[in-house]
Amino acid sequence: MWGGLTGTEVGEAFGVGGLGLVGTGRGGGGTGEGTIGLGNTGLIGKGGGGGTGSGYGRGSGAGFGGRGSRVPQVRQAKAQVQGALDKDIIRRIVRAHINEVRHCYNQGLAKDPNLKGRVAVQFSIGGGGNVVSAAVADSSIKDAGVGNCIAQAVRRWKFPKPQGGGSVIVTYPFVLEPG
Repeated sequence: MWGGLTGTEVGEAFGVGGLGLVGTGRGGGGTGEGTIGLGNTGLIGKGGGGGTGSGYGRGSGAGFGGRGSRVPQVRQAKAQVQGALDKDIIRRIVRAHINEVRHCYNQGLAKDPNLKGRVAVQFSIGGGGNVVSAAVADSSIKDAGVGNCIAQAVRRWKFPKPQGGGSVIVTYPFVLEPG
């Protein structure tokens, strides 16, 4: 997808200024040394460190974290599907929206860094492929807001039309771990 920006074919984004997708150095795209100034974001570049002098290095600011920081895990468990829509198609759509689930979990982790558990969301897909309803069916996580956020995100998802136009009822569990 990014290859068109720097290469002639998809997948040719090779480490452009440290912002590419593949390559060597920090982040897999090179170090970006001597390129644009992203110092205030915590990346390499000329930044506003508040001091005197000039040069390249890490600037001040919150940054994006290093490679050693914990990464929250959102895993999909086995779903229960009742209706005329294949489980693999549902899994593919859920995987495409997994960052929305991760966002909800990150909100809970901001309040409690050790928050973990399992949230099962039951949702109904209408004949047109829209999610008609979504609610938390089961949850072992302490923060109820995380489950409600996930259910609200699921309501926005779009699925292919079920064969025959009937509705499909899905119970989809997510396993959330701080990493």
